[in-house]
Amino acid sequence: MALVHRHVPEMEQELSLLAGTRITVNFTPHRIPVTRGILTTVYASIIGDGWSTDEFLQAYKEFYANSPFIVVLEPGEFPNTKDVLGSNYFHVGLQIDPRTNRVVVVSALDNLMKGMASQAIQNMNLMFDLDQTTGIEAPGVFPW
Repeated sequence: MALVHRHVPEMEQELSLLAGTRITVNFTPHRIPVTRGILTTVYASIIGDGWSTDEFLQAYKEFYANSPFIVVLEPGEFPNTKDVLGSNYFHVGLQIDPRTNRVVVVSALDNLMKGMASQAIQNMNLMFDLDQTTGIEAPGVFPW
C-alpha cells in the first residue's frame, strides 16, 4: 500500500478552501477484486471537540442537497461498489472516531461511469445549462 496518491493535493486544497484552514487527509483507495468500481477510505482530524456522526452526516446532506448523484448514507451504513455499478452515483458513509477525534469517510463509485464517462456528460450538461441528469440516469453496463 502506498501512502501517496495523486489526488491527495487536490482534495486537501478543496477541503482547505471550504474549511478556511489547512486540512490534511489520509486517503486509501482499496484494490479489490472487482471488474469496475472504487472503494475509498479517507481519515481526517476534526477541528474542535464534541462532533457527532449525526452532525457530520447532516452537514454532508446539506452540502450535497442539490447534487442528484451524491447519496449520503444513514448512520451506520457504508457504501459498496455493487450498489453504484453502472451508474453515475457516488455513495458516501462516515463515522466519527471519538477516541482519535477523527472522521472516517468511506465512499464508492463506478470508475467507468462517475469516474470517467458519465461524469464528463454531467459536466457537459452543466456547461450547456441542461439538467445535469440528462442522458445518464440509466446508462448501459458493460463489462459486469
